[in-house]
Amino acid sequence: MINNINSYSNYNHYTNTLNSNKKNSKTNNSVDNNNNKEINNNTNLNNNNNISNNTSLKQTNSNLVSDKSKAVNKILGYGVDEDGFFTSDFNEAAGIPKDYKIYAKGVQNLADWNAISTASTHTKIDFAKTIGNAYKLFSQIAPDTNSNSFTLEQLQSMPVAFVYDVDTFEITKTFNQDEAKDYYNKLNNIYTDTIHRVTQTYPNNDNLVNPKINSNSIFASSAITTDIGQNVYTNNDGSITKGGALMAFLNARFRMSDNSIIEGETSILGKILGFDKTMNANEIQSLKDFIQQNPITYSITGDIGVDFANMIKLRSNISDIEEFKKQWLEMKAKSDAMGEKYKAQIAQQNNSNLTQQTSETNQTKTKPFKPIQAESKNKETYKAKDTNELIKKLLENKFDLAKELEILFNVKIDNDNTNNNSNTNNNNSNDNNSNSNHLSKLSSRTKHRRVNIKV
Repeated sequence: MINNINSYSNYNHYTNTLNSNKKNSKTNNSVDNNNNKEINNNTNLNNNNNISNNTSLKQTNSNLVSDKSKAVNKILGYGVDEDGFFTSDFNEAAGIPKDYKIYAKGVQNLADWNAISTASTHTKIDFAKTIGNAYKLFSQIAPDTNSNSFTLEQLQSMPVAFVYDVDTFEITKTFNQDEAKDYYNKLNNIYTDTIHRVTQTYPNNDNLVNPKINSNSIFASSAITTDIGQNVYTNNDGSITKGGALMAFLNARFRMSDNSIIEGETSILGKILGFDKTMNANEIQSLKDFIQQNPITYSITGDIGVDFANMIKLRSNISDIEEFKKQWLEMKAKSDAMGEKYKAQIAQQNNSNLTQQTSETNQTKTKPFKPIQAESKNKETYKAKDTNELIKKLLENKFDLAKELEILFNVKIDNDNTNNNSNTNNNNSNDNNSNSNHLSKLSSRTKHRRVNIKV
């Protein structure tokens, strides 16, 4: 889908054109003096053509990688020109077109990042071949252009995600924005098997699936903070050079842990995950069985986090299987030895606890029971008092009417005798007799019942 320059024939074409124009210029200058005016006109015309061709050649050369003979430095074993881009030997090794100029320092930064990665699937990466694999995928979905750059509109027109065969790098399915959102929302794993893999073209930090590509989001990666050359690849109008679009695509593969495209020496972790294309399924399973049959169970350092990190490093930093098995068994032996120490310490602690519990039990059985004794400081013996008698004295001093008794005890007392006594005799003796009658009635009515019962 990409219009590109696949060989150095263009250099020869422009060189032959220039030489031909120079030859024509010399021929025209030898015409008869009688045609001087015509000669001068032809000479001027050819000179103008030479200038135009030189300008065109210069512009074309600026869009193409420099020849390896122009290298002024080397990075990762490949030539680097005066502008910091890899020379033609890198593109030849990667198998990518000459108009894909790759910024060497950006690739070096990626290599440095991979070297310090804690869980690496590769101990060494051949970045030329890895970029070549990225190009095999990218070229199937990239827009057509005769320019050396892609506009943002062209990049936004690319599929948001795609499915590809990890062995052949053939893209078998593409997703637009809505299809990609639907796929990831449903977590449909129909394509995520050992042969096919689903991946996003240009994921960014704002949204898992976001087609609004710009000069910042296309290079965005939360997992990789290294600079791959964003400023170098971004033009003043916001367009991205072909080399920049390809490197951003590669950066996204690293971010998505899409390590199927990586070429190089696989670590033990990479072999377990199936990234070593020289291993068959039985060899991979045998390596997995070895680890499962020789588990590292007990902490060696006393810090589980440190031990776990050391196990990851062992699987990430070694590519030779036999060397890995040797070091793994050494680590297991240390772990088992610490396990015996831990078991002995636990047994000792359990015996100590059992002895202490037995001792406390025996002491409880042999110790005689002693009840709690207490002595009151108040030596006076409590005597109950007649409540009715108490109330009687209170009422004799404070109340002399049946109505007040009714209010106090909620007991209705017949007032007939009270009224009669009041009419026949107004002396104090009769009043006292009346109150006594009332209290006698009250006492008889409340002796065996609650005083709040109405009669």
